[in-house]
Amino acid sequence: AGAGVVTAGAMIANIWIRRLWLPVGAAGIWVAMLLLGQVYPAVVQGFFVTPNAQSYELPYIEREIAGTRQAYGLGSVTVSNFNGDKPLSAQEVQADSVTVNNLRLWDFGALQDTYEQQQAIRTYYHFVDIDIDRYAIGTQYQSLELSAREFDVTKLSQSAQNWINEHLQYTHGYGVAASPVNAVIGEGLPDYVESDVPPKGKLNLTRPAIYFGEVNKANDYVFAPTNTREFDYPQGAQDAYTSYTGTHGVSLGGANRALWSLKLGDFNLLVSGQLTPQSMVLYRRNIVDRVQEIAPFLSLDGDPYIVVVDGRLYWIMDAYTTGSTYPYAQTSSFQSNDINYIRNSVKVVIDAYEGTADFYIVDPKDPLINAYRSTFPTMFRPIDSMPPALRAHLRVPVDLFNVQVEIYATYHITDPKVFFAREDVWDIPTASSSPGAVGSQVQPYYVLFRLPGEKNPEFLLIMPFTPHGKPNMVAWLAARSDGANYGQYVAYLLPKDKVIFGPQQVANRINEDPAVSRDFTLFHQAGSTVLQGNLLVVPIGDSFLYFEPIYLRAAQSQSLPELKKVILADQDNVVYTDTLPQAIAALVGGQPPPPVTTPPVITPAILAQITGLVAEANVHYKAAYAALKVDDLVTFANEMAQVGKLLDQLQALTGGTGPGAKASPSPGARASPSPSP
Repeated sequence: AGAGVVTAGAMIANIWIRRLWLPVGAAGIWVAMLLLGQVYPAVVQGFFVTPNAQSYELPYIEREIAGTRQAYGLGSVTVSNFNGDKPLSAQEVQADSVTVNNLRLWDFGALQDTYEQQQAIRTYYHFVDIDIDRYAIGTQYQSLELSAREFDVTKLSQSAQNWINEHLQYTHGYGVAASPVNAVIGEGLPDYVESDVPPKGKLNLTRPAIYFGEVNKANDYVFAPTNTREFDYPQGAQDAYTSYTGTHGVSLGGANRALWSLKLGDFNLLVSGQLTPQSMVLYRRNIVDRVQEIAPFLSLDGDPYIVVVDGRLYWIMDAYTTGSTYPYAQTSSFQSNDINYIRNSVKVVIDAYEGTADFYIVDPKDPLINAYRSTFPTMFRPIDSMPPALRAHLRVPVDLFNVQVEIYATYHITDPKVFFAREDVWDIPTASSSPGAVGSQVQPYYVLFRLPGEKNPEFLLIMPFTPHGKPNMVAWLAARSDGANYGQYVAYLLPKDKVIFGPQQVANRINEDPAVSRDFTLFHQAGSTVLQGNLLVVPIGDSFLYFEPIYLRAAQSQSLPELKKVILADQDNVVYTDTLPQAIAALVGGQPPPPVTTPPVITPAILAQITGLVAEANVHYKAAYAALKVDDLVTFANEMAQVGKLLDQLQALTGGTGPGAKASPSPGARASPSPSP
């Protein structure tokens, strides 16, 4: 740059000096600069750098690997070996019966169609999407698919879309539909554990109203309570009505009513006689909009999910901190932004009735969330303060795992020399859903199964990998979500000297199976549409089990997708039957041994529920004997009745068969209790 300035100055000066040697010298300097700027680097690159590229780049590669793994939360992935080439046996199926009983045969799309037709009940209810979670149903730890039954006023008839209906009467959705991931009844329909309105089932839902949810619509605000009774749920010829009893809306007393009328552009609010001094406005009821308004500095996950806890409905939403300046870390795309750092630092819990949003810090080591916590000290809570029953439903989110999977496909390599050669890069596998179709990428999926070497089943998010440009499976990655293992990652490497079929290879085997091809042809000829579900794979014992559901849908409009066939495969065989038990029996060479009666598995999620029930029972126990000391026998009896109910629930979770403890207060007794702390 300095030489350029001098040359330019000499040329300008030559206008007056008029000496030949000045332009000649300037031209010489320009040629020298060209040689130095272009030729010299090429010489250095060609004669020194390229022949020794590995030795020069290794220190930087080593830093890039370490920085990238740390930036994406992959610095402590546990790596183990897994053979996966053994034939599946009946004994392994029996030993992993929880895995087999929780194979997800209901794909989200097919199940959402079924919920919409079977459980919407009325045209104005809508299931936005299907969530998957785990629950203790009796003594069984099960994967359930569930969805919130939300109210969508846009589905009302045009004549019914008026101010009273939209903002005073039709204010909330109602309950959930839930079914096990592989249970089928009748002609191939879900076997509900929670259904209908009013709700009935095994989730013990007592506060089913949904005032805050995922439905996204304009002018999404309601006023409650008012002189107009709110529609609660359909009930024969006489609908049920209610009034909102929440306490976290915005009061419309005093000048607030006029101000909100101005803000909303709603003149009816100002003049309506239906509002009372107790009326509140429930505003910004879409939970994503609500949380984004509270914490615009956090990135939000694309899949909030509904949970049922202690009879109430809550939404759990994952929130992220991200950055783009982490040293040495590789850049990736996340929600249309380039990032090179991400942490799922916050879990947001939104009460579906009240609309309150609680922010829990799940990764206290994240410096970004610590900075936000210092700025907003009353906004964030430690994860230990989350109720155990809610904490049992936390899961590693798919949006985060997708980014991590993309990074880990390359940055599982920790040897800089191997990384330089790029000889062990992985791909995300593909699988085609019909003969001749182009394979689409396999998406991460939640499964309930027992990791190799572990005693109990867990709720996991997993992804298989294939070698770059090859279809066989080379590894799989699992993210753990239960209890103290939350957020731990485990990678299992397959033998490099053996071929373990990848999803696309198994999809080809299925599509080439004569029985499958014949049936598909017959179904199409009969006027039905064949829908092949997602092909998924889980490890069982020292083998892999591949499974795919087959649905039939009649040609008529509004027909239900029915689960009619199940395809299972291992390394040697493909079986195609009507039901999962038949498929298991066919695959392992006969009817598998009957399951051995064993005590229920106490998983981390169930343990969290037990801990919460014990604590709650202790509170009622102390209250009962405090009442007894002052001769308040009515309160004593009521509190002991609550203790009895809680003991019944504990007994169900731990597999007891006898009746729960029943309180039998003795009025004449004078107790000197020593309640446990």
